[in-house]
Amino acid sequence: MKTIKFIAIAATMLLGLASCSDEKKAINFVSKEVLPEKEIENELIKHLTKEYCSIFPKGFYYYFNIDYLSNGGRSTGACIKISEDYQHKYHRGEYWLLGLQPNGHTTSEKILDTICRNGLLFIDETFKRGDNLDSVTATSLSLEQQYNKLASIVIKKDDIQVYCDLYANGIISINPEEFRAYYDLDPIALWGKLSEKEKNTVRELKGYDGYYNFDWTMISRDKQQEIIKEYANWQIVRAREKVKQNDYKLIDKSCITIGENDFEVRYLLEPQWEIVFSVRKVGKTFVSDGYWVEGIIQDSNSNI
Repeated sequence: MKTIKFIAIAATMLLGLASCSDEKKAINFVSKEVLPEKEIENELIKHLTKEYCSIFPKGFYYYFNIDYLSNGGRSTGACIKISEDYQHKYHRGEYWLLGLQPNGHTTSEKILDTICRNGLLFIDETFKRGDNLDSVTATSLSLEQQYNKLASIVIKKDDIQVYCDLYANGIISINPEEFRAYYDLDPIALWGKLSEKEKNTVRELKGYDGYYNFDWTMISRDKQQEIIKEYANWQIVRAREKVKQNDYKLIDKSCITIGENDFEVRYLLEPQWEIVFSVRKVGKTFVSDGYWVEGIIQDSNSNI
């Protein structure tokens, strides 16, 4: 009986030693193959950039104190106030309209979604290329300024502003003074002053009266891409500055066994963040199924 007990205890000890050895190997695998210490800062920047992107649209609507605009396919909208720095020159009234076109093809919400979604795709490509994140540059804007900047792109434009923009871009020959003189008196006569070519161009820009026009629909694809890139780089720089400001340090590495060949490796960072890696042992080698970050970065300018 004593011999059996001794064998059982010895076997348990050996299993414990083997498990301990595997845990150390899992830590070494993560440290060398998955995320070396020198790469931690970049990974934190990538993680926080994605977090900032994910909450930005919700933050936009929260900032202007409105719900999402879509409402069961029905036309709806909201009036907002935007900063004077981002207001269009010609506008009658204190409030600016976010809303839908009757045909649903262009909405303030869709334009904002296009910018944010394609910005995230641009960010993904930047990360995949392995660009030096320290070299990314962007215009210095606060979160509130960025909300107002994008609001100025997605708000509906007054008729006068549409015609002034068309004139400034050389699309029509009626100057702003002529337009304003005709606008309130005889809009039909104003339309008649346009050449057929000008009329066709204006029709393509969502209606000659301009009521359903947005900045986004009246700029070139190259300019749209420029706006998306500026937004994407701004998110990267914003995350980079926050990570560098907090100056995260790796203070401990640990591993626990969560299954026969499954492990969880943790990087403990100061201040108050952990990177958790899912690791499996396959034969004599180890593989990682990815990682996640636990902890919150407090930022007075965001919901994070």
